[in-house]
Amino acid sequence: MITAYFLIIIIAVSFIVLPSLPVSEWVIFTVLFSVFVFGMRYLTKVKNLLISTSIAFIFAIGTVYSLNRFTSMEIPYFFIFFIGIVNIIYAAIIRKK
Repeated sequence: MITAYFLIIIIAVSFIVLPSLPVSEWVIFTVLFSVFVFGMRYLTKVKNLLISTSIAFIFAIGTVYSLNRFTSMEIPYFFIFFIGIVNIIYAAIIRKK
């Protein structure tokens, strides 16, 4: 059931982005976004919060790099670094408790 919700999110975001990209770039965006969403879904099953947030941070940077390289979208890395570092710090604080 949860996978169906993720598919709905992937389809919705892909159709929202469709008018702003050429079809060839839209296909690349949809594939990369799908891999990202399902990768994050499976990372939630990792028991160690610090490891899963660190892997998710690296995975997000790789996804944004790929999107910036293969499409005309320019997603700033600052947002990814800021949110990723905040999540890793939060996971380290939770781990200490």
